[in-house]
Amino acid sequence: MSKGGTDNGNQADYWSRPKFQELVKGGWDIIVVCMGTNDAKTVATGAEADNWPGGLRTKPVDAESAEDVFRTQLCQSTPTFVSSYLDFLAFARTLGNARNGSEPAIFVCIPPPALSDGAFGVSQSVVNSVLPKLMPLIAKGAGISQTRVVDLFGALGGREMAMVPSGGYALGGDAVGHGDGNDDVGPRRFFCDAEWNDNLHPCDAGFAAIAEAVGAAIKRDSTANDSSACLLQ
Repeated sequence: MSKGGTDNGNQADYWSRPKFQELVKGGWDIIVVCMGTNDAKTVATGAEADNWPGGLRTKPVDAESAEDVFRTQLCQSTPTFVSSYLDFLAFARTLGNARNGSEPAIFVCIPPPALSDGAFGVSQSVVNSVLPKLMPLIAKGAGISQTRVVDLFGALGGREMAMVPSGGYALGGDAVGHGDGNDDVGPRRFFCDAEWNDNLHPCDAGFAAIAEAVGAAIKRDSTANDSSACLLQ
């Protein structure tokens, strides 16, 4: 999301990606935004840039600290995750459906949990501690109702991280169905199956849980018209 972001020396922010152009060309009743995981990459985990200096990448963050992050990033002269996200949400308001001339209903997602630190260069502390508290503040700053904040972190077991082994799950051996009787508890069922487990990207069951959580949020919103929708992730 952060404007000017790079990955392996290449321009990698959403604003420069083909998917952004697809978004711009459409007119939408609903826009669902799920950003932040790739922005959680830090120098400490092998990435080129660091959006989260100091202790943010290594220790839990309370609500007051999250508000400090919001204010600090909002006031910086160079683009930050917070300022870029707010700019994006303001722009998304202009992409309504021309048929009815109204703004789209915008939903902001708290990203799913990271099950290990450093997977794909992503800081587990930022994903699991900073973003769950920061995303509601970003939505509030953009004038988006808290009822349109979709908690994918919780939906995919993020509040049960105590059940995840240190370092995450092992590929294959920790897949759901491997025999310890805990298939239906904790985040494992959303990230590990016989074919997939990288401790960051959901498996099929995880994507089904995302669809269920987003769908439920839209159904609860009496003003959202689901005739055309766009999921950004």
